[in-house]
Amino acid sequence: MRRLHGLVFVTDMTRSVAFYRTLFQREPTYQSEHWTEFEVGGARLGLHTWDGQGSPAGAGTVRLFFEVEDIEAEKARLEQAGVRLRGQIVDLEGAGRDLLFEDPDGHVLELWQPPEKVSR
Repeated sequence: MRRLHGLVFVTDMTRSVAFYRTLFQREPTYQSEHWTEFEVGGARLGLHTWDGQGSPAGAGTVRLFFEVEDIEAEKARLEQAGVRLRGQIVDLEGAGRDLLFEDPDGHVLELWQPPEKVSR
């Protein structure tokens, strides 16, 4: 594993950016209408616009994802260890690749390989 990433779904990006800017006492490293990132203590926290129904504060709307060098190798390692995978590796157009899996309590976690590490 290379680095810890967190993802929080938000209903109002402007309001949430202001909150996390105050909380972390720093400016975001990237900001758009649908995605904003903060670098915090060697980790990244992403804010993503919530497009679901109701409040994003329900189950499954905060996710930890782990940046990896080789998602195929990590998938094989997780399978060997008996970890429950949630589907297959997904190619994210222009944003790398990811794979969802579960911890023993059913919390959804994610492996993410950045686009610069994707080789075809």
